[in-house]
Amino acid sequence: MRIVFFGNNYHRLSVACLEAVVDTGHEVTLGAFLPESSGLLNTARVAFQHGGVGAVARGGLRLFRARLGARARSVTCSACAFSSLLEIANRRNLDTVDVTHVHRAETLEALRAATPDLIVVAGFSKILKREVIEIPRIACVNIHPSLLPAYRGPNPVYWVVANGERQTGVTAHFIDEGIDSGDIIDQEEV
Repeated sequence: MRIVFFGNNYHRLSVACLEAVVDTGHEVTLGAFLPESSGLLNTARVAFQHGGVGAVARGGLRLFRARLGARARSVTCSACAFSSLLEIANRRNLDTVDVTHVHRAETLEALRAATPDLIVVAGFSKILKREVIEIPRIACVNIHPSLLPAYRGPNPVYWVVANGERQTGVTAHFIDEGIDSGDIIDQEEV
């Protein structure tokens, strides 16, 4: 099966899910979203709008730690855990498509050329439009870190903690044109 995986380059959920998908043995092409490619100031502005100064500081610290870890692994410890999607792609010789601007004509052309049977999405911060959803032969599937329909949209883990929930989980669901509104495939409660 040919799988295109969409994820956010330094997002922990994306990294863990990509490793799991690659380990299935199917042919995988990585579609990496690189938020920093839109400029660090723009990335900081968006983080500030969503979570204030703390979100900017935490995001900058995560990015710094991830890049530092990637640099250290390239020099010393190749067995250490991966910190970015591109690092996994390089180590496992995966083809990549930059999906930072997922609805641009050149990105859509590259995705169609990959002829995927399935698109798997995890930790991807863009909403997919019909033109992308219809590319794979079988379906587009999202891995969402909450028990949908609760906590749809961005930052579900934050809202679970902020609201003092005693349980949450992970949902696999089909992607439709809504926001985390497609039919649920499976859920795991924690």
